[in-house]
Amino acid sequence: MVKQKQREFALHIIDEVHQHWQNLVKQEDSSGEIECSNVTVEGSPFKITTEAAEEILEKAPESMGPQPIEPIVDKCYFMHPKL
Repeated sequence: MVKQKQREFALHIIDEVHQHWQNLVKQEDSSGEIECSNVTVEGSPFKITTEAAEEILEKAPESMGPQPIEPIVDKCYFMHPKL
């Protein structure tokens, strides 16, 4: 029974993430702050040609080096479910 609940929960999360991805690609739930131009997502209203993408990249500013990562991201937390 516990494995069944874990399976259902995992499938629910997968479905939820997939729906959020679809909404992002279509910009249905976005305020327009995220650039959704792409060259691979079929059916996306933001799909552009490879040439257009290369042109955008040529105009983009030089990328910066990696920023330092705060030590808090290496901290792990474990939760024990109450069964």
